[in-house]
Amino acid sequence: MMNSKKGQAALGVGMLIAVAITIIVGAILFQVSAQNVGAVTNTVVITNQSVALTNNTAAYLTNVKAITSPVIWNVTSDTLIAAGNYTITNNFVHDGALTVRIVPHVNAAAYLLGSWNISGTGQPTTYVNDGGSRAMVNLVLIFFALAVAMIALAPVLQNKILSN
Repeated sequence: MMNSKKGQAALGVGMLIAVAITIIVGAILFQVSAQNVGAVTNTVVITNQSVALTNNTAAYLTNVKAITSPVIWNVTSDTLIAAGNYTITNNFVHDGALTVRIVPHVNAAAYLLGSWNISGTGQPTTYVNDGGSRAMVNLVLIFFALAVAMIALAPVLQNKILSN
């Protein structure tokens, strides 16, 4: 009979250690995953990002892959540049990365001197375009947290410690 009690105690300690390790590893993985959700699901505000334009060549915003509601100012002449004086191409591949390409038109020659400041709402290069996929990213984290919680509660529920 003593061997049986020792076996049960060893099994209980082993289960406790396994649950503790699982919870610690799960919490670490959850924290690392949750930190990256913002880069995948949130847009960023671009405020006065400067690009230099020379000789009617294209400029690139390399920290975002798309921009909406752009407002462009010529810093040198302190002039708002109308939308008809440039073309913006989102998701343009430049040097192997997704960028925003800005090409001034020939009729924008008066605006080409100096640098331009660009403001708008941008999508980071890690942004997920599909709304359903962005929702799934959040759901995966929620279910991962629930799985870790269930692993923590499983020994308690299995041994009926909470029952009367």
